[in-house]
Amino acid sequence: MTDPSLPWWAQSSMSSESDLSNEEVVEDSDPWSDLADLDEEDLIATLDWRESEVEEGGQNIPAPDYGHNGSEPVLIVHRPHGNSAWIPPLLRALKRAEGNDVALGSVASLTRLNPADRSRYLDSCDAAVVRIADPMAFVFFDQVPGRRSLSARSQRWEFQQHIPGASQSEVAGWVNSVVEAQRIAGANMFLTPGRWMPSVDPSAELDMAFSHADYVAQVLNSDENMAVNFTLARDWLAQESLRDKLLQWVVESEYSTFYVRVLWSMLGTTHGHPLDLELLEGYRELCQTAQEEGVRIFLPESDLTGWMTLAWGSAGFGTGVSSGDRAFSQQRPSGPAATPKPRYLETQLLHTILQTEHQQLKMLPEHVDCSCVYCSKSNSGTPWKSIQAQHHVSVLAKLAANVYRASKASINPASHVLSVIQDAINFADISAKRVIYSSESRPVHLPIWLKSLM
Repeated sequence: MTDPSLPWWAQSSMSSESDLSNEEVVEDSDPWSDLADLDEEDLIATLDWRESEVEEGGQNIPAPDYGHNGSEPVLIVHRPHGNSAWIPPLLRALKRAEGNDVALGSVASLTRLNPADRSRYLDSCDAAVVRIADPMAFVFFDQVPGRRSLSARSQRWEFQQHIPGASQSEVAGWVNSVVEAQRIAGANMFLTPGRWMPSVDPSAELDMAFSHADYVAQVLNSDENMAVNFTLARDWLAQESLRDKLLQWVVESEYSTFYVRVLWSMLGTTHGHPLDLELLEGYRELCQTAQEEGVRIFLPESDLTGWMTLAWGSAGFGTGVSSGDRAFSQQRPSGPAATPKPRYLETQLLHTILQTEHQQLKMLPEHVDCSCVYCSKSNSGTPWKSIQAQHHVSVLAKLAANVYRASKASINPASHVLSVIQDAINFADISAKRVIYSSESRPVHLPIWLKSLM
């Protein structure tokens, strides 16, 4: 369906999620897919960030006090399958670039950490004020639609190797092992297990999630923080009755921090965004209601969509150097690996485009070059996938910091985000007259974002 009021580059944004499933989908492999099955223990075994704080360029960087006042947004950077050694220096670079206008977090799934390494990785993320070892219990014990299960080799921690029985003592013991695994891994924010909540039996699912929270609260020390870990089906946010029930339980509970992962439908491309207005409206009500009640909502694996939710009061969101850490969505079936296409997150479009298109945009007088340290290396021989991956996270950090800077200038976060999105739409209109975007590079999400903010 088309809308004559929209420019050509945004026409496909009028398709429903079901329409998209019938359209030709861009098969674009993640540039990190060749590393997905590697065991990273060997990659970090030779690193000792406590003894050596040497940054790029040979400069010794002391370990500063990365304190924050709790009001700035938190950017959570996910540990990838490959090249995890990039993350600690990346976090330090973000800290130097954005100062105290964004708080940094580091999250590593316990599916990717080895008990033998203990807290080595999270300790190395010394610029992160929030450090999370995500249990992700759903990947071992639940069938999540469209998500592949993990092999037995990923079951390294005690809690991953068995599901508790029905008795309270068994559940309590199992939850305790979930907490202990996070403690060993060096977390300073402890999550509940995070079982899958398919919205089939809403009351039972919420009861399980909050009973797990109660058990976690009982075993934490007085100086340890926690967040209730939800892994939600789309309908929890998109359907009003389910959303109301969820919000009632959240605001009436004794817990003040929630870590909310929502399963998105399969995206049109590996670098796409959800085009589901009902889902976005659900995020809006969740974040706004939580903020009004003094509850903090963190949205892992949400990338630019997560950034937009800062307009509605979310406390923070997650991204990463791999597209798999930027979206918790239904995965497309495995097939022959396509040749990766060099891509680039274009800040002025709020979208990832082809590198060739980026080079064309750089010729336009309206284009503003990125000033991040990674883009400055584009002519240094550094591999492009290294540049674009770390540039992507840098852009998200700056976007988040700018929301906080606007608020310090008495500009409402929603007004600021709306202005950034409107600027992106204007740039898309201007640039589309001189650059022919490929179908996967068209920022078709922008009109939907604009509508969700109005």
